[in-house]
Amino acid sequence: QCTDQNNTVVSSGSGGSFTLQAPAMTATAVTLVCRITNRTRQAELSITKSDGSGTYTPGGTATYTLLVRNDGPDPVTNAVVADSLPNGITLRAAWTCSASTGSTCAAASGGAVGGNAVSVGVNLINGGQATISVPVSFSSNPGAY
Repeated sequence: QCTDQNNTVVSSGSGGSFTLQAPAMTATAVTLVCRITNRTRQAELSITKSDGSGTYTPGGTATYTLLVRNDGPDPVTNAVVADSLPNGITLRAAWTCSASTGSTCAAASGGAVGGNAVSVGVNLINGGQATISVPVSFSSNPGAY
């Protein structure tokens, strides 16, 4: 915000920039004082992981779902979601990532069959979320877990 010598606000704004509206021309000089405050951006991220099942069968398959959410108040840029699969569990197909309107995934899919990790960047607006689906196979050897 900018004030003149009478402490009257002559211009203010927020965000990355604002336009200073200078007072009209006068016969005497007008002193303007502008105070600019940078604040640290804040985002509150949460991740939930589910598979919709309480049991697993050796040699079977499942799909894990990772839900990443930003409860703000600010957007988050280039947050990396990384998840390593437990022993005995591997990717049976590429994982996929989709985001809500206004948010994005750095990649729509990734990972190689037989791999054991997910890693994808996300940009999430306040209230935005990304859903990562991870199709997996369980080893047929129960001792692998």
